[in-house]
Amino acid sequence: MSNSKSSIEGEESSRCCGTRSSQSFVEELKRYKKASREYPTDFHVVQTYVQRAVQTKHELMMADCSTDKDALLQGYDSICDQLKSKDEPSMLHKLLLALAYGETLGYLTSYPQFHAKLLHLIMKLDPFTPPRARQHQGTDVSVPTSQARLFTDYVIADAHLALCLAIISANSTFAVPVLETMVRFLANQNTICAGQPCDTGRMLRVHSTTYHILILVPKALPLLPPIFAKHFPFKLKQQEIISGYVGQLLQVLYYAPSLFADVYELCIRHALQIDVEIRIRDDGNVSIEPNKQDEDEPAIFNMDGTNNDRNHDANNSNDATTKADEMADKLDAIMLLMFEHVVSVCRTRLDYVETYAILLRIFDSYILATHKSKFVQFLMLFICGKYQSFNLLNYPSDDRSEPLYRDFASNLLCKILDTRQANVHRQMSACYLASFISRAEYVDSKTACESIAVLLQWANLYIAQFGHSSSSRTVAGGNMCATHALFYTVCQAAFYIMCFRGADAFLHYDNTMSKLARQHIDEEAHDSNDRSSVDVDTNIVDIGPQRWLQVCSHPQLQPLKFCLESVRREFLHVAKVLQLLPSEFVRVSLLQENLKAQQHLPRARRTSSSIQTAATLEMKRKSGGVGGLGQGSNPLDSFFPFDPYLLCKSHMFVEPFYKSWVGSCDQLDDNISLEFDTGDLDDESSSESDSSNDSDNLSIAAENDFAPKSLDAQSNVEMISSSFAEEIQSFRKHSISSGGSW
Repeated sequence: MSNSKSSIEGEESSRCCGTRSSQSFVEELKRYKKASREYPTDFHVVQTYVQRAVQTKHELMMADCSTDKDALLQGYDSICDQLKSKDEPSMLHKLLLALAYGETLGYLTSYPQFHAKLLHLIMKLDPFTPPRARQHQGTDVSVPTSQARLFTDYVIADAHLALCLAIISANSTFAVPVLETMVRFLANQNTICAGQPCDTGRMLRVHSTTYHILILVPKALPLLPPIFAKHFPFKLKQQEIISGYVGQLLQVLYYAPSLFADVYELCIRHALQIDVEIRIRDDGNVSIEPNKQDEDEPAIFNMDGTNNDRNHDANNSNDATTKADEMADKLDAIMLLMFEHVVSVCRTRLDYVETYAILLRIFDSYILATHKSKFVQFLMLFICGKYQSFNLLNYPSDDRSEPLYRDFASNLLCKILDTRQANVHRQMSACYLASFISRAEYVDSKTACESIAVLLQWANLYIAQFGHSSSSRTVAGGNMCATHALFYTVCQAAFYIMCFRGADAFLHYDNTMSKLARQHIDEEAHDSNDRSSVDVDTNIVDIGPQRWLQVCSHPQLQPLKFCLESVRREFLHVAKVLQLLPSEFVRVSLLQENLKAQQHLPRARRTSSSIQTAATLEMKRKSGGVGGLGQGSNPLDSFFPFDPYLLCKSHMFVEPFYKSWVGSCDQLDDNISLEFDTGDLDDESSSESDSSNDSDNLSIAAENDFAPKSLDAQSNVEMISSSFAEEIQSFRKHSISSGGSW
């Protein structure tokens, strides 16, 4: 038996939930099936006893005899008692072997209604855990060590699992209860609570039994996902229990890969439940999302003084911090396991594409619909970056397929432009697009430029429709932010991308336009009727000053006014450096920002207040920027899903593909020939003593000077997408979603 055990566990020295080769794991499961099971010397005596007891029970139930049943069923009841108490491990081992032998098994599987109690006890038996010490005459009596080894050496477990396989082989209708027993073993809660995080021998046997059940009954495969969901630990369980269960579910995918989508969906749904519990405030502190019921209901018995109230508040604060750390650790463990599993299963280009397709469906169904999810969505950033690295390392430039990040960006853009989608989903898509393009290190300047161009095209068409829509008549008395929330979110997305990728995107735009201009000059010089060059739609890369001016200077919509404060300030700096907007418009806007900052400074102690100069304001801008959650007012209550990843253990998988905030346009490429006049900032600081009324007059004058004079419009704002159809077809043809299987 010891040789069999050593051959079973072989390569199981590593942790069971770690990454491994799918082929090697399946081979281990097959070797376990071939392990020999020796019968005890007196097994035939016990087998005869069990067969007679089960047969007697069967005959009594068939004859419906009620005379002296208890005396006739003493043997049957003793079998049930032993399965329930596990007091005699050696006898329990023999009983399990006898129940899987000959006619006894036929009685159990052919007439389950007669043996419901016995079958229930078989399914509920825990063959891995020795019985607890029982009380006898006031003292604890435990199982002898030699008998307890039948549990720790998996002797009883092997007999029990063999019985489960025999039952399902005889009658496949037992697939659900047997699979529920296997999944309950995978949960492994008793072992974890005892301080053993991963019993490898136990898990290997359970996986092997599940593997052979699926071979015996292929139709049982669709029955597993609801059973997995039923036994998934609640989010308040210990971290070891949750991460252990997730690790075992991912192990199942090595021998049941068709369950990949179901298992990933289940794990991500439960990870999202933990994710939304973690709340990151604007000041960077982390807490647990408060329970609304607890906030609304006052304390019933509050008979102490204020000192006790203060102590109670301090204790609550400490408890909240501890709970936040615990929830973060749970989520970190789940994300670590999923990152490791993606790495282990993605070996070829097709593996990456299939994994991405599954994650994208889950993203569309669950992650995108979850408000302010903070970490789970990084699976998309990771799989796109991992595929990009795989392409660069394994394929020459002429044989590389279309990057996955371009398809992901195209998917988000299509949701933004789809009028059939709810506006809140379109807004979420805009936030995801802006954060993904800005934060993914591997996204090229072409994709960034084209994404900004599409957002600007949509915003310009929205403005064109504004004067002819019913919403324009409600400007005076209505809530602008609520009425035009989608427009402001799209504009903010464009501003946010420019803050991070403005220099790269504008350089790509400038190079593309210069290339087209040179090409046009060459064609005119040759004056050839047969031109080999292909006309390129400049709208797909047009992020020139005219488009920014039309969006930013609208006198009624004023998108900069309803933008996140830190994004607005940084974008104005970018617009100043890249000359996206007229210098007078930028100067007035920056002046307003400085005046707002002055109004929010504390005025109680004027003697200790710092002097605001151009240098201090610039230093504050660089230190704040748009990194993290952003600062200042947030009229749209928007968020950027790919803000810094704060989970410690799984951070190493995100870091290589993540772009941190380092400033937008402080150092431009030499190919960009731009002028940056620092004197304007001095003018702004020297003008801070002007009154707020003067600044308002300047703002109105600037808006009137730079607003577009004529806008071609149609009848309805909802027709924007249809009038934009040709633009999108051209965009999809020439840019993000072109080529490949996408």
